Amino acid sequence: MGATSRYRASIRLERGRIANLQTAILTNRGDDDFFIQKAIGWALRDYGKVNSE
Repeated sequence: MGATSRYRASIRLERGRIANLQTAILTNRGDDDFFIQKAIGWALRDYGKVNSE
């Protein structure tokens, strides 16, 4: 596998991870459970370290 192929694969993987994170957050954002909300906050904080947008 060449460097270009690995780069494209990593971008597809990253997009998939972002989509999974978005789905999980949107699915659970209305849940009043403290730990669900805390987990969403942790996930967003950690993602913000990688992508500040």
